[in-house]
Amino acid sequence: MSDGLTYTEGSVFFSWESLGYLLSTFVLVGGILAFSIGKWMLEGARRVQALQRAVVHFSDQHRVSLEFVRALVEARAARRDEITVVADILERMADNMERHENLRMREEAKQHLWSRVFASSLDAIAISARDRRLLTVNEAFKRITGYSEEEVLGNEMLSSTVSVPNETPLTQIWAAVEMNSYWCGELLDMRKDGTLYPRWLSLSVVRDASQQVTNYIAVFKDITEQKESEARFIYQANHDRLTGLPNRHLLQDRLSRAIRLAERNQNQLAVLFLDLDNFKVGQ
Repeated sequence: MSDGLTYTEGSVFFSWESLGYLLSTFVLVGGILAFSIGKWMLEGARRVQALQRAVVHFSDQHRVSLEFVRALVEARAARRDEITVVADILERMADNMERHENLRMREEAKQHLWSRVFASSLDAIAISARDRRLLTVNEAFKRITGYSEEEVLGNEMLSSTVSVPNETPLTQIWAAVEMNSYWCGELLDMRKDGTLYPRWLSLSVVRDASQQVTNYIAVFKDITEQKESEARFIYQANHDRLTGLPNRHLLQDRLSRAIRLAERNQNQLAVLFLDLDNFKVGQ
């Protein structure tokens, strides 16, 4: 049947009005879908741009700045999607890179500080490899010994030490260093011009994580003035300032020694007194 508006075909009825509603619904749904897709695409593009800004901020400043954090917050969504995962990964990478950068900067600062100390130290510093062959020396070493760096590189550490009776042999010194990782004491050394001088030496060992020796470090100073000052003090304490003759303190010290020696050897001891004022001799 057809009334100009409705058509019947079997049990299905079609009307222009129903078809219009259907088309309108399709258009509306399509518009909403297109709007949603467009909004989703714009939102995704905005979040991707936020990720790009985060990368740029970190690349420029090499640290996790406030701008970097804000960009990551903007890139994240309420739900955990691919962009959020990328933002999380980027944040972890930035944290790790910042940590490594801070460690590197601290190591560089320590190395710079050590270089300044090494160069400006008033004490002589010499560093050798594990075979005790010199690798480098500082300016104080050159000033005290008279040798240039080129003249001593490759020489064995302590090779200029002069063997003196009653002093600790070098073999014992190295044995102490190997056992205790440290030794200090007084040694007699020879300068390039052949003159001898006393030095106070501190010798230490550097080990790696596996406790294997990597380097030896010798730090020493010329104590000639100190020794001379001590000698002058001892002389003044034991001699008369006017005549330079031994005083009562030195007499008592020498007499005590002589008495002990005589008793030990079962000898006799004679003491003679001279009165310098009147040149009297007493016994």
